[in-house]
Amino acid sequence: MRWDVTDPPLPPRAPRLDRALHPSKLTVLSWNVNSIRALLDKDPDILDEVAASEDADVVLLQETKLQEKHVPEMDARVLAKYPYRTWNCSTSRLGYSGTAMFLRLEPTRAPWHDPFEMDEFEGEGRVVCAELPNVFVVGAYCPNSGEGLARLRARTKEWDPRMSAYLSSLQASAGGKPVVYCGDLNVANEPIDLWGNHAANSLASGYTPEERDSFKRLLLGPIRDGGAGLVDTFREAHGTDAKAFTYFSYRAGARPRNRGWRIDYALVSESLRGEVHDAFIRGDVGGSDHCPIGVVVKLRE
Repeated sequence: MRWDVTDPPLPPRAPRLDRALHPSKLTVLSWNVNSIRALLDKDPDILDEVAASEDADVVLLQETKLQEKHVPEMDARVLAKYPYRTWNCSTSRLGYSGTAMFLRLEPTRAPWHDPFEMDEFEGEGRVVCAELPNVFVVGAYCPNSGEGLARLRARTKEWDPRMSAYLSSLQASAGGKPVVYCGDLNVANEPIDLWGNHAANSLASGYTPEERDSFKRLLLGPIRDGGAGLVDTFREAHGTDAKAFTYFSYRAGARPRNRGWRIDYALVSESLRGEVHDAFIRGDVGGSDHCPIGVVVKLRE
């Protein structure tokens, strides 16, 4: 399914980099598919088509809602051109959450899952990681604070600090190798990242002061101050006034009215700030309540 996004238009894309001229470029595509089986039932080729259209090197998925016993079947259906792959399925609650990573490039070691203590979120399949020759890639489905903000404290006091510390530890290892961190991070960072109704939404998961403060301090904040020192590539590429959303509620019929939230991100290490060539939101792609997003970076040889 395709959407008309001419009103308002999405920010312009950067010219595509020729891989022959830029062999070290890295394109990471991330998408909360809101059930990979449901997505492919609507359009069996959509995932392959979007990955091919972006010439993606890494594809990250969130909210696959896949059980481990169904991985072989799904493996055979998607992204055959990506030989290195891993699925992290929820085992604590079946048919829930789940992440996956597909790599066209051979990693320097096998991909791994859930690299820190999850406590309340244990077994929910929320993190996938890989190390490539000149970058770490981490994909995550950040916990939603939930109905009545029941998980807000666990989200901001357990998940966020531990993820921040882990991302910082990666950047301190392997000679300062940078990180690309992508996924559904379940927070609209700035007022412009939310369509409207800000006062009421400040009491709802994804826009509470606690979540926004945690995002700013622990992910975007400097490493010297206890943050991960990451850069929001969409803002880096398009500026603080660009308004575009990545999530639209089905229940509210939000997408045709462009009443969305920007809660899916591609964040990179500060050392890659000047190497961000493009950061994009594929608002023209349907099939999920989230849009595919991604980043193109020019890695150093």
